[in-house]
Amino acid sequence: MATQARIVGSGYTYMTYNGEPIAFCEIVNDSGEDLVNPTPDRIMPIRKPGTPQVPMEICSCEATNGGTITLTIRETWESEVWNTLPWVDDPTITIRELVNKDEISLQKIIVSHSGAIRGKTYHGCRITGVQTGEQVQIGNISIPKQVTISYTHTTPI
Repeated sequence: MATQARIVGSGYTYMTYNGEPIAFCEIVNDSGEDLVNPTPDRIMPIRKPGTPQVPMEICSCEATNGGTITLTIRETWESEVWNTLPWVDDPTITIRELVNKDEISLQKIIVSHSGAIRGKTYHGCRITGVQTGEQVQIGNISIPKQVTISYTHTTPI
């Protein structure tokens, strides 16, 4: 019997750009979207005049903050981590140029064991951080580096 729990390895969950998986990406950490200032003073109980002090409904703002995705990618022999990203087409690009590139869209694809696909599209993505330093430790097989991407909003696939 197939498991009902989500399996994330072996190609069941992956990030793509224009349908191309992001190579050597081992970890995807998505902060998710949250409400703009979801503090108690911004969540207002609506009371009907002349009724007991029981709210009719709870109102909150519909605006959301964007989120961030942190990708942990293994460095290859040939290039820096950011040069392996599928939307970077210039191998000599600097970090300053990289963070000022046009916004892109990314997709997280989740494939179930039955083949059903779901996921989300991340809109307005822009690289906001790249780990350029490293810790070289004898005994490690490879070096993971992080790329942080901010996005404006998501939509389901």
